[in-house]
Amino acid sequence: MTAIASAQERTGPAVRLKRIWRYPSLVVGLVLFSPILLGSIIVPFISPHGPTESVAGRQLLPPSSEHLFGTDLFGMDIFTRVFAGGRYDLGVAFVAALIGMSVGVIIGGFSGYIGGRVDELVSRVIEALQAFPPFIIALAFVAVLGNSVVVLTGVIALIQLTYYVRTMRAQAFSIRERAFVESARAIGLRTPAIVFRHIIPNGVRPLIIQLMINVGGAILIISLLGFLGLGAQVPTPEWGSMISIGFETVVTGEWWVWAFPGAAVIITVISLNLIGDGLRDVLDPRQGG
Repeated sequence: MTAIASAQERTGPAVRLKRIWRYPSLVVGLVLFSPILLGSIIVPFISPHGPTESVAGRQLLPPSSEHLFGTDLFGMDIFTRVFAGGRYDLGVAFVAALIGMSVGVIIGGFSGYIGGRVDELVSRVIEALQAFPPFIIALAFVAVLGNSVVVLTGVIALIQLTYYVRTMRAQAFSIRERAFVESARAIGLRTPAIVFRHIIPNGVRPLIIQLMINVGGAILIISLLGFLGLGAQVPTPEWGSMISIGFETVVTGEWWVWAFPGAAVIITVISLNLIGDGLRDVLDPRQGG
């Protein structure tokens, strides 16, 4: 038993994470994502140009030493707005994913553990939500309830909740048959205690991987809504609305107006998916291929 424990310690997730260079997907994802994350936190505070500061006579200036990414149709500094937009998009996406994960884990844990009619009801509701493409659901809710940050966060959390419920429910089906859960029942632990002490802690690992991928999906939804004019409105910095504004300059050749926010979306989504793949290899190398 001691030898087995020692072997597990030598190959556990913490040890594998220390050998991060062995996981190229995770390394590349972190290298791509770190500048965007750090820039979103720091740049809006240190930039000499405010993210909503419009200067007359400085419209559509090309990239230069003063305006690294140029300026847009309103004379606003694109460099500052790209990173301020990252704060908006990443903030909404991460909060929505965390809310969806928290609620979904609880619902899925109870559904999978209890089974029966409770599980049947939960399954039908989840199937109904997943019958529609995520963007269509977001579009419908935003069109009816408005495009506030609260509405946007809530609808994305609702969309993402379905993934977490399904995954946690499947985990609960397996975990509830294990010996330690049967022992917990035998000593008289009630259902809530079993779910929170045993089912959720032992089933949450795959959801950490899904969280990063879902954040990338949430950013795509936020950007698409912004591009269609249903998300954040000018002058609020948001990647989708910035790309939409930039498309008005495609014909006239001011490529920088749409290219930099578009690149931010692409790099962020790709890097988050790479991080998710890398975390899968670290947390469960058997599924890492």
